[in-house]
Amino acid sequence: GGKAKGPGAIAVAPDYVSQAKTDSAVVTHQVKFCKSELDANWSDGESTLLDVAEAAGANVDSSCRTGQCGSCIHRLIAGSVKYAETPECEFGDDEVVLCVAQPDGDIEIDA
Repeated sequence: GGKAKGPGAIAVAPDYVSQAKTDSAVVTHQVKFCKSELDANWSDGESTLLDVAEAAGANVDSSCRTGQCGSCIHRLIAGSVKYAETPECEFGDDEVVLCVAQPDGDIEIDA
């Protein structure tokens, strides 16, 4: 409640917003699928490592795509990953849940 003390939010022109997105650097990381002998690149626009694996043709199992079942868990050989939300399935420190993970740098996966 009460009277506003200022003019309110400042509108941002659509041209400025789209220009800001194109000016920012896109982050990419190299992803190596060792068993499949495939290399791929992950970039900010891609959601998960499972998406990258499937696009690269790596042979990986999956089911729920929400981090609950654990069917997409693989050993992380090198590098590290991040999760927007911690997966609900059990996994070890040296494992990655591909369906909900994103790389935190260049990585190697035993898949």
